[in-house]
Amino acid sequence: MKKMFFRSISAILFYLGILAFGSFTLYAQTASSHDALNLGLKAYNAGDYSQSMKWFLKAADQGDAIAQNNIGFLYDKGMGVTQNNQEAMKWYQKASVKGYPNAEFNIGQLYEKGSGVIQDYKEALKWYLKAAAQGYPPAENNIGELYGKGLGVTQNHREEMKWLLKASAHGCADADSNIGVNYVMGQGVTRDYQEAKKWFLKASDQGNPEAERNLGVMFELGQGVEKEYKEALKWFLEAANQGDALAEDNIGFLYAKGLGVKKDYQEAMKWFLKAAAQGDQTGQENAAHLKKLMAK
Repeated sequence: MKKMFFRSISAILFYLGILAFGSFTLYAQTASSHDALNLGLKAYNAGDYSQSMKWFLKAADQGDAIAQNNIGFLYDKGMGVTQNNQEAMKWYQKASVKGYPNAEFNIGQLYEKGSGVIQDYKEALKWYLKAAAQGYPPAENNIGELYGKGLGVTQNHREEMKWLLKASAHGCADADSNIGVNYVMGQGVTRDYQEAKKWFLKASDQGNPEAERNLGVMFELGQGVEKEYKEALKWFLEAANQGDALAEDNIGFLYAKGLGVKKDYQEAMKWFLKAAAQGDQTGQENAAHLKKLMAK
């Protein structure tokens, strides 16, 4: 199984607080809309998404941008409501009219993924730039991603690094992990495994699963570090504990080959199936291959 380093894409974000990523404009809230928003957040944290929607709608009716964004998120994820990306877009756009950067970012995500809209990387970039103009780190990271992949723009790894470093300076762990990948690949920078390890460790300190998995790959392959399968397993487990399918597949590989652990096909199959259950194609293929081996 070929080992690869994977990038971190900042995903759609739920409201984490006005000052979640640095200092943003304080959005006007009436006392009642503020109370409704807080009750909605309390219900959301308790897992009562229908009740959460009820309170967000009350706040949104008073023009609360945060509540409007959160309603969009619930529709986006199908939490407490039937999943509906078009309805999510409607609510994100309401919040974006007030310049709310979370909503601008989320609109960009929908365009990048083609969820509820025709996939349009240039339109995604436009919305990410709006959010980035307010210093929004996930948007800065995803702008870097678009430049790195040449989506909607001419591929430019130096421009990618510029945006990733901006996001990193604003505390974005996804960007730290992506910078590490660029140092491994020598994209936009001179290849430097030690520098890559530094950035992966920085991201992993913030619980970034891609960075944890990538550290595991470094130890498994001996890139910039002494080859150490037990250390690789440790990092794969850290990532797998956060539901990272690729890490689960890598753990299965170690058990199937007996690398750093006693060879154990049953344990390997368990991890391959975990990855496969999340739609990971490599996990599905490895499970099918291992099943044939176990039948012999």
